[in-house]
Amino acid sequence: MESSSLTHGESVILEYVTKQFLVAQPKLAETITAETSLVRSGVLDSFGIYTVVMFVEEQFGISIDDDEAIPEYFDSVSTIARFVSRKQSQLASGAAGSA
Repeated sequence: MESSSLTHGESVILEYVTKQFLVAQPKLAETITAETSLVRSGVLDSFGIYTVVMFVEEQFGISIDDDEAIPEYFDSVSTIARFVSRKQSQLASGAAGSA
């Protein structure tokens, strides 16, 4: 498991994915990086994506629409973290606009 040069969001997401989905697969867990395709490597299926969606909503205080819970946004730790960052920015700009 890669830990150097990860953003805070990537670190949080990688730790969650490792603990939730890779406990029984320590050798695979050691090879997962922020760029590893979690879908193609078999770590996440549709239910796994749903589980990660619920986690990031709670952990990062964002709301994810059903049509956003797709492999394109949840393929790797880095794509999840970028998606979360975009959602947080949208939330912040929306809050600033309503203040």
